[in-house]
Amino acid sequence: MTGNGTGGIGAGDVLAMSDALSLVRGRLPFGFIRDKPGHAHCNHMGVDNAFTITCKDAAGAVQNVCDSTTDSATVEIKWSGSIQSPIFSSSVDREGTWTITGLQGDVATFNGNSSFSLDSTMTSVFHKDKDVTSTLMYDATAAYNAITITTKDHAFTGGSADFEVKMHRTVTGTGAPAPGARAVAAARAVAAARAVAAGRAVAAGRARAAGRARAAVTAATSTSRSTSRPS
Repeated sequence: MTGNGTGGIGAGDVLAMSDALSLVRGRLPFGFIRDKPGHAHCNHMGVDNAFTITCKDAAGAVQNVCDSTTDSATVEIKWSGSIQSPIFSSSVDREGTWTITGLQGDVATFNGNSSFSLDSTMTSVFHKDKDVTSTLMYDATAAYNAITITTKDHAFTGGSADFEVKMHRTVTGTGAPAPGARAVAAARAVAAARAVAAGRAVAAGRARAAGRARAAVTAATSTSRSTSRPS
């Protein structure tokens, strides 16, 4: 499955890009520590987030420390973590390399790519005697082209992204559903995910439109009041 458009940027990459924008400008996002020059990391819910950064000033010279004078940067990210319980295990890995330019202006531009991998296994608590186990393998890659983000409030304003997603799910055990049922369940899961994403995009668009309408009404009201004021 492939896709294109800024609406499809993964939540993980959205957060990572925002964190990267802070780091290359010399600011530590909440929860991060800078353990050595050019490297910072944090741990969110058992997932380690590591950023390796090379910053340059407006003249193209490499800086020892990223700060407010940084004009461009290269960022390498790596996320990894796992969880284990008697009936569930999961591991996740994310890697990416981005270049960031225009840091001295109001809008910074991201270009680069990332990959994401998730492997999980779950044993059914309802069919313990039948040893029913579900395994999911999910792999995704993303290529980002001219993603623009405001340097002040980290708002995403433009650009494009291409995605490729591969997913494989198996269910084993004496009580496992037939292959056809598994295919239908997987298709429904993908369709549901798409529907949720589309619903969120529509809701966000409506919220932005409502905000603009309220602002227009407020501006019109203010203008009416000022023009009707007695001289």
